[in-house]
Amino acid sequence: MPIKLGGFGTIFSEAKLAGLNLNISPALDAGYVTLAFGSALALFLYPHAFTGALSSKDANTIKRIHPFYRYTAFLLLFVTLLGVAAVAVLGMPFDGKHGAPASSFAFPYLIEHMFPSWFSSFAFAAVVIGSIVPSSIMALASANLITRNLYLEYINPKASSARQSIVTRIMVVVVILGALLFSFVPAASRQIIFLQTFGGAFVLQTLPAVFLSLYTRKLNKWSVGIGWFVSLVITVIMLIQMNLTVSFYKYFFEVYIGLIGLGINLLVVGLITLVMYLTKHVKEEGTIEEKDFEYSS
Repeated sequence: MPIKLGGFGTIFSEAKLAGLNLNISPALDAGYVTLAFGSALALFLYPHAFTGALSSKDANTIKRIHPFYRYTAFLLLFVTLLGVAAVAVLGMPFDGKHGAPASSFAFPYLIEHMFPSWFSSFAFAAVVIGSIVPSSIMALASANLITRNLYLEYINPKASSARQSIVTRIMVVVVILGALLFSFVPAASRQIIFLQTFGGAFVLQTLPAVFLSLYTRKLNKWSVGIGWFVSLVITVIMLIQMNLTVSFYKYFFEVYIGLIGLGINLLVVGLITLVMYLTKHVKEEGTIEEKDFEYSS
């Protein structure tokens, strides 16, 4: 597509003529840089990022493939650029306002406009399949979280593996139906980018528990828990102050709210850990033993 349209320089020029605002205020530089960095960190923290690894046949497969899995996120850049190409070619706003199509239609419209019908059908099928794979993994990860952390923990602690499997299957259907209903609400689906950045801000607050615990066993559950709770509350307050319409905090150099919350989180964890260290209450917690890897039927 870029070659046929004359290159990315031509695409951006045509998109600007079509009315796409490509001018970003220098005041937002810190916001976009911190958003990119925070989103990259969040990609490693989402539960569904590891769900696929559970089906690997052995540890060597995970070591060989999983590190490269995250690099597929770079492909999102090209999808974004094709959205700009759609504006350049079709000359219409994809903002969902005043009867205009939403941004999610930009890529399909571009395919339909540039290729013959037989190839467009093939491409549309590929888009559907490409969306089903990550969506199914996300639904399964969500269902697993509900089953393991809510149902098993608080409702039925003695649930058998078979019972957990049934609950997970039911919750997969519930999650998928909920997502489907959500996609039919125009006001919600138009805000999907904001919701994505909000989700990144929330999941970033699990970084001390997920990442730092890989490198040290000195973290206490109270320091990690209190840090998570304080940062999550402050993150929600900052988003509300921004009227839930943007994830940059205008009262602090337009920095991404998720990183501000993470900074507060790390500060709280560090202070509590220091106090516990000075009072000699620090001990190694959660050390994994060899027996934890043994299979029991």
